[in-house]
Amino acid sequence: MRLTLAVLALVSTPALFAAYDYQTISGASEGVIVSREINYVEHTYIAYRDASGSLAVARFMNGFFVPSVVWTNMPPSNTSINVSKTGTVLVSFWSGFKYRYAMSVAPGVGNCGPANDWRCGDVLLPPEMTATAQGTIHGDVDSTSRAHFVYAFRQLGRTPTLNGVYYRSRTFSGLWSDSNSIYGPGPTSFSNQLPTAVYVSSTVPTVTLHFSSYGGGKTYAGRSDNLPFTPFWIVDDVQTTNTAFGSAEHAPYRSIQELYCEVTQSAPAIVRVTQRSPYTYYWFGTGTVYSDSQAVPPTARCSISQHSYGAAIGFTTTQGVVRVLDTQGPSFLSGWYPKFEDASSTFSKVSVGYNFHSGDIRILYHGPGFIKLAIEQ
Repeated sequence: MRLTLAVLALVSTPALFAAYDYQTISGASEGVIVSREINYVEHTYIAYRDASGSLAVARFMNGFFVPSVVWTNMPPSNTSINVSKTGTVLVSFWSGFKYRYAMSVAPGVGNCGPANDWRCGDVLLPPEMTATAQGTIHGDVDSTSRAHFVYAFRQLGRTPTLNGVYYRSRTFSGLWSDSNSIYGPGPTSFSNQLPTAVYVSSTVPTVTLHFSSYGGGKTYAGRSDNLPFTPFWIVDDVQTTNTAFGSAEHAPYRSIQELYCEVTQSAPAIVRVTQRSPYTYYWFGTGTVYSDSQAVPPTARCSISQHSYGAAIGFTTTQGVVRVLDTQGPSFLSGWYPKFEDASSTFSKVSVGYNFHSGDIRILYHGPGFIKLAIEQ
């Protein structure tokens, strides 16, 4: 089935906003976006489930997203995507009662994709984990092409002796590390956590992996400095007082700060940003960027991204309006200004990315029966 990418319009918005290109992909869902600049070259990708139920990835080139089908008849859900420091793209997702992945490789080296330029497979779980897992799996790739994954596990209908958040890695040749528990196992306060972001921030022979997770009214941040060998996890509670429904973390390789965004599910709906140093792990505090007297839908989430001099946060309001706010550092707890808004339909699941040096934003969000992209000009 041929994938159709429709360009809707180039619009000139009021002075409040910049100009954006709008593109839609009909029949698509489960979309996410990532943007990273490597050697002054923009690497912006989206991963999504296309109308045929396959995993598709599109790269932003010359003003358009150029799509390709990566894994045929493998419908992804809870999709995540990352771009490593060396430009390797890693897509992680849930499909067919398994966590799966697709990693970009040289043409002819892989086992999937239009030119066998992707390596597709299942994430190896411990043999005792035979029940249904859930949540979003997140990953990143280091400079040796080792893929690092963080995922949640749930035993449905059983005593939750194995519930928790776990880590595992895979070498380029296909060797898997032992599974390592970050939270749990067991019915502890960590056993209901779900990963929200993962990134690798140092080089081999050992790498530092950072992650964040949420669940049960708490958001956590952590790292391990000795992967893939004998992981030792340092975990910290993100400072917040209200029940957090969702959160996202941005990697500190783009800024001297780590930023977390959270959305409260109960009324009043609040979108908040928390800031800390990735080096001293000092918490600078929390600031509210949006508030509404109503409760947000259960699918609500926020997305945060940084560029060379500031950050942007995207979310949907209780009415399904897409909003993106922008600020310029060094403090990200206040001074957020309108950057983008789309009220043309009822939207959900916003994902934002920034071109690092230019500061141009790319926004992905979901409408009824399509995903939509807004590309700042």
